[in-house]
Amino acid sequence: MPRTPDAPGPAGKSTAKGSTARPAAGKSAAKATAKGTTARKTAASKAGSTDKKAPKPKTATKSVGTTAKESTAAKAKRPAPSSMQPEPTGAKRRVAGQRVTKIKAAAKTATAKASTAKKAIAKAGTRAAKAATTSATPPATKAFRKRSTQAPSAGAEITAGRKAPASLEEYQRMRDFGVTPEPSGTERPPDVGSPMFCVQRHAATALHYDFRLEMGGVLKSWAVPKGPSYDPADKRLAMETEDHPLSYGDFEGLIPEGHYGAGAVMLWDIGTVEYLEEKGTTDPLEQYARGKLMFRLRGTKLNGEWTLVKSRFGGRGNAWLLIKHKDATARAGSDIVTERPDSVKTGRTMEEIAEKGGKQTRERVERYRGK
Repeated sequence: MPRTPDAPGPAGKSTAKGSTARPAAGKSAAKATAKGTTARKTAASKAGSTDKKAPKPKTATKSVGTTAKESTAAKAKRPAPSSMQPEPTGAKRRVAGQRVTKIKAAAKTATAKASTAKKAIAKAGTRAAKAATTSATPPATKAFRKRSTQAPSAGAEITAGRKAPASLEEYQRMRDFGVTPEPSGTERPPDVGSPMFCVQRHAATALHYDFRLEMGGVLKSWAVPKGPSYDPADKRLAMETEDHPLSYGDFEGLIPEGHYGAGAVMLWDIGTVEYLEEKGTTDPLEQYARGKLMFRLRGTKLNGEWTLVKSRFGGRGNAWLLIKHKDATARAGSDIVTERPDSVKTGRTMEEIAEKGGKQTRERVERYRGK
């Protein structure tokens, strides 16, 4: 049975063997150490290769909630816009004041718009009522009342006179303008167009038609008992009366009882007059002085060429004859005054004018007496 190295033996042998055994043991230990180191390296390399070959773990997908939180956190870290940043107290007050001012301005604008709308509605209603009342009013009448030019299609231009009115003492002496609604003639209308003519149906002591032509700054006037006629065979008597002011051209109303010409006055027709050549002149004053007027009318009811010629009828020197020329507008057997009896200004009848005019005249008299 072999001995172990630790077994006692003879001293010499044991010493030799001991010296031999120690180097061998050192070599064995070195080899063991080397083997351990190699084993560790091998294990480490295998582990490394295993780590390299193993797939990397996938990053877990972030949840919606996490993303939202991160987004919120990121927004929170951003600098706030200048409009959201806290402002100094003074600036806040200024902004608040500006907002209040804007609100007040908007409210004021809304109120103004509402007021404008109400006025427009009221104005539209007034226009509709006026249109319904004056549906029969011809453009020529409206143009004269407005003192403006008249469209050719409606009867040419309307005038208010180009010259200062001639003497109207007789006209003014015969009337009390504190009571009668007739114009006084003291005012001078502006010049706006061609000479005018008018015909007024007058229910005075006897019914007649006042035929008036502008010349010399006034309305030369004739009373035609039967009214004008489109029939050239009719020679209508026309008695010359006092001159009237141009402002009388669109008069319509009631002259009160007890005053000159008392009764209802209707504006039967109105338009423009063009004087035609007679014995080398178109001057109406020259023609008037010679006793024969030639003219063309452009009105609502009367149109075409006419003549006023002086007559010896009655022997008083104020009788004339109104005659229609034989032109395209002549109509034999026509009775225009019966065919178209109503007002061109208001469409009213004589009775309606008298009824409304009576009330206005009474009020006028009361005001006059109150003074």
